[in-house]
Amino acid sequence: MKKFLKKNYELNCGEVIRFEADSPSKVLDKLESMPRYDNSTGEDFLRSSAEIFSMYCGKPIRFDSAESFAEDLMALGILKEVEDKNEHKL
Repeated sequence: MKKFLKKNYELNCGEVIRFEADSPSKVLDKLESMPRYDNSTGEDFLRSSAEIFSMYCGKPIRFDSAESFAEDLMALGILKEVEDKNEHKL
C-alpha cells in the first residue's frame, strides 16, 4: 500500500489560506470547510467556486473536476505548493 505524504498549499484569494493535503485538488475540501454564504455542495459547489475565482482573477476556471479546478488555480498562481516553514528547523 502506497502512503501519500501531505504537502503544504497556499490559496491566495484576497486573504491567504494555508492548508495541508495529499494533493492540490483537496483545495475544494478546504473551501467547503470554511464558513460561506451559500450551502451548495458537490458539483454545485465546484461550479460556484470556479465562478467566484474566475470573477476574482478575470480568467476562466474549469469546473469539470476537482483536479482541473486545482490545475487552473495553480496555473494562475492563486493556489501554490509551499515549503513547510518548520521543516528545516533544527
